[in-house]
Amino acid sequence: MPDQTSNIDVAVKAETTTWSSQIALAVAETVQNGTQRDSWWRSEACFLVASHVLLFASANWFFAKLLYRDYEVKQRYIQLLFAATFAASSSMFELMLATVAGFLDPDVRAVAWK
Repeated sequence: MPDQTSNIDVAVKAETTTWSSQIALAVAETVQNGTQRDSWWRSEACFLVASHVLLFASANWFFAKLLYRDYEVKQRYIQLLFAATFAASSSMFELMLATVAGFLDPDVRAVAWK
């Protein structure tokens, strides 16, 4: 059996013609139903993971090919430590810019900052 209030809401929505009343109804509907989570958080999370991997790979290449091309580093962990440090600091800078610009979803930013 259909809900009586939903029929009234549909009738009220059909009667509204001004843009301000349509906005007010949309806001009231959002407040009543709660905010709906969109699927963008997955793509934003994938973007962050891809940027971390890309920064790590570019730092590893930079260390091996440009920074110490004439110097043979015998310990592989030094090269990995440099790449990890560079990727972490660049990622923090990227997150700071995304926070200031409001680019990412707040939940994704909170998880990334942790």
